[in-house]
Formats: sequence, structure tokens, C-alpha cells
Amino acid sequence: MTRRAIWLPLGLFAAAIVGLIGLSAPGAQAGTDATVAIGSGTVASGANIIVDLTVTPSGATIVGALDVDIDYDPAVLTVVNASNPTCNETFDANTIRCSLADLTGLSGVESTIEFTAIGANGTSSALDVIIATCADDTGAPLTCTATDGTINVQAPTPSPVPTAVPTAAPTAVPTATPVGQTPTPVTGAGTATPTPAGLPPTGGDSSSSALPLLLAAMGVATLTAGAWAITRLRRVQA
Repeated sequence: MTRRAIWLPLGLFAAAIVGLIGLSAPGAQAGTDATVAIGSGTVASGANIIVDLTVTPSGATIVGALDVDIDYDPAVLTVVNASNPTCNETFDANTIRCSLADLTGLSGVESTIEFTAIGANGTSSALDVIIATCADDTGAPLTCTATDGTINVQAPTPSPVPTAVPTAAPTAVPTATPVGQTPTPVTGAGTATPTPAGLPPTGGDSSSSALPLLLAAMGVATLTAGAWAITRLRRVQA
């Protein structure tokens, strides 16, 4: 085997190793310097919904300039407002164009976009992100990837009505009688109260109760008359 034949396989092997090392470098495999994404959501017909436009740089990449379009279905959605003034809400009948720039780097939520759902419940609209320009802080082009979104129009799910649980009537708790104490009987309506022995009964004939008083009065009157007669007799004899 010649020397050239020996070095040829070794060169191919070395090239393969270099290629593997390059693919394993951070960010190299994906080939993306930044991701530009629009949010998704669900909204009832006639209501409004807000989605975010976000920029996510890869590693230490600085995204200095970005021109991006968001396409939507004008039969399902209409644009109400965009928080970033660089977003032209009336750029086209179905497109919002945002021209973003920041030398310190675009990152995170760069704008919020508010839509009104004009389509009927059950319809939907894709939010397609189209990147026209993506550059770093020096103006050098970057490889940026778009992530689309979707807005579904549907009626809200009604909340279940909780079932009322019947409340049981409170049960009367009997009062315990202390040990050694006789329970007090409960006297019902219409029960006569017994009269202790030795006491004269109340009520009855009123004439029998007045007789002793009459006899006493007659005795007093008799004694008084007798004393008066004796006194008068003594005066006559004198």
C-alpha cells in the first residue's frame, strides 16, 4: 500500500471528526440565532383577545433589527390595537407589520396585539409569522426562525351548577339528670294542683264561712247591752 493510500483514509476520518465537533457547538446544530413567535388563544365570538409577539435570542446573540409580518384571516379576526407603535395595524387587509430596532438587543415580549373575534363560534384563524429582516446590532444578517400561532373562536364552557346538599333538622339532645336527684315531673295543661292536707278547701258556700263572724258580733252586742244596763241600774239606786 502506498503512502498516499494510507493518508487518504486518515484525512477523511479527520474531516468527519471536525464536522462532528462543529455540529456539537452551541447553536450550530439548530442553525438559529433567534426565534420570533406569536401567541395563541381561544376567544368567544364578539370578544377580544391579546397575544404576545416575543423575540428569543440564542445564547449571546444580539438581535438589533427585525422586520416581521403577522398574517391573519380577516373574516375571523380584526385588529384593535398593538402596544408597540412600530407595529402598523393597517399595513394590509390581513397583515400587521412590525419594524423593531434596539442596539442593546431585542428580547422578550416586544409587542402585544389585540384582536376582536368577528367570526362565528367554531371558526379559527392562523397567525403566520413572516420574517423579512433579522440582523444583529452591527447590521449583519442573522438566521431567525418563526413560530406561528392560532386563535380559535368558540363559546365559553358553562360552569357546572353545584348541587344543593339538604340540611338535616337538628336533633334534640336530652338533658341528663344528676345522680341522686329525682327528675321533676312536667305538669301538663289542665292538671289540678293537689291541696295539702289540713287546709280548708277554697270556694264553696259563702254563707257557711260568714256564720262564725255573725255569732261573734251578736255576742259582743249582748255583752255591751248588759254592761250598759248594769251601769244605769247603779245610777238609779244611788
